[in-house]
Amino acid sequence: MSIGENIRRIREAQGMKQTDLAKLVGYKTRSSICKIESGECDPSQKSLARIAAVLNVRPSELIDEAEDGNGYDEGAYLNDQILRLVARMTPQEKYLAIEVLKRFAGK
Repeated sequence: MSIGENIRRIREAQGMKQTDLAKLVGYKTRSSICKIESGECDPSQKSLARIAAVLNVRPSELIDEAEDGNGYDEGAYLNDQILRLVARMTPQEKYLAIEVLKRFAGK
């Protein structure tokens, strides 16, 4: 099953229309979702992450069994999410997070 087919299957199971998914992901029209689901184009890693978030699934659930080999890297996705969280932290929160990580690392 392709990425587009997985997206369509999950979207339809949730009773969501292409238009709704497109708006929630940040596309201006549903045509981008239509092209992804039909296999006409592959979503970027960033778009795939947004689609997964809107559908409330892990990105890997969208690419499991996909045969197109688009090279999605879930580790890179998680690193990106961590960096976004850290960017929103105050200096004190960053310091505390580093201290906690040091304890877990045994340093």
